[in-house]
Amino acid sequence: MIIRKYSDRYWAVYDEAGELICVTLYKKGAVEVARRLTAALGRKR
Repeated sequence: MIIRKYSDRYWAVYDEAGELICVTLYKKGAVEVARRLTAALGRKR
């Protein structure tokens, strides 16, 4: 997962291919989304 600034006040989470997954207001939220998605994908493999 890649976390990047989306605009002046938002953060975006992208997958490895560069596709947008979600946009959050806080970086802490983006980190949590990435953490949970990574954990969920790890369990399914």
